Amino acid sequence: YRAAHLLELPKLKQLALKSIESQLKGSSIAYELLGDVATCYEEVRDVEMEFAVKHWTSLVRDSTAMNEMQMLAESGQLPGAAATLIRLARRLNT
Repeated sequence: YRAAHLLELPKLKQLALKSIESQLKGSSIAYELLGDVATCYEEVRDVEMEFAVKHWTSLVRDSTAMNEMQMLAESGQLPGAAATLIRLARRLNT
């Protein structure tokens, strides 16, 4: 996705985005959603956010990854994570 974005190749970006989406899992979505790629690229963040919201209760909320990432965010070790967690909380409350 990064290369497609950098090279301004929209079709490749869409293919990469679909590939990212097809590989999302509840056990790791927190790492993805709060990671570098989602922080830098809104389209990736949106896809990952949709997955997290859709699977919040069943797969994400109590996952080891989400607990770990929340602790890192609360301790200030994940710059930019606060904004993403606020967006996630808002989406979950609508």
